[in-house]
Amino acid sequence: MNTKSLLVEQPKEYNNKPELLSLDERKIKLAEYISLGYKPTQIAEILGVSVGWVRTNKKDQAVTKLVSELQAEALDSARKKIIDNTQKAAEKIIFLMEQSSDERVQLAAAKDLLDRSGIKDKDSQGHSGNTINFNFSQMSMDELKIAILTRVKNLGWDGTVGDV
Repeated sequence: MNTKSLLVEQPKEYNNKPELLSLDERKIKLAEYISLGYKPTQIAEILGVSVGWVRTNKKDQAVTKLVSELQAEALDSARKKIIDNTQKAAEKIIFLMEQSSDERVQLAAAKDLLDRSGIKDKDSQGHSGNTINFNFSQMSMDELKIAILTRVKNLGWDGTVGDV
């Protein structure tokens, strides 16, 4: 569900939560706008209230709880979308690495895939853990492809590329 419309268009969804029963529609809208990052002056203008009312009521325990819930819901939704598209993103990178007519795009895709799989250029800063250092500038495109495909296979991916 779209967070922007969660409360403004459907405030009844929260009527069954006892801790939120003290919130009238205006405070519910206040919580929504706070969770979306609006500034007090913007919220006051939208709701037709004073900035003082916004600042006072945003401290209400039920309002702050609702703001936290809305922000957590938005983060969960974003994480799910990212996870749902991870395979497609990997396939796109491999497609660009293998099919692009521009060697710079192929090289950039190869480097990106190596970086994401834990293989870093030895000139990269801030690497740690089990990284394998390569000097990409001295590797041919075929060597990069072999290194990437070997690493991907070791990670348990079958290497098939779906529609991208």
